[in-house]
Amino acid sequence: MSALKPERVKRVKFTKHAREKFKLLSKYGFEIDENTVKRVIEDPVRVDNRGNHLLALKPIDQEFAVRVVYEKSTII
Repeated sequence: MSALKPERVKRVKFTKHAREKFKLLSKYGFEIDENTVKRVIEDPVRVDNRGNHLLALKPIDQEFAVRVVYEKSTII
């Protein structure tokens, strides 16, 4: 587990892959949307470094968790 502290999400750019994933998960009964992803980034249970990316994890129930892969950017 990492000691990285969560931050307030200022702006998130969702990729085409992420938007397609929302639709796919919905077909299986998992309603994950942009607000859910932002909450995971802001308040994860765990954050790991994966090269240039961060991986935030937050359980949604006893069996499943939301995993968000993201990168920080200083571009305004």
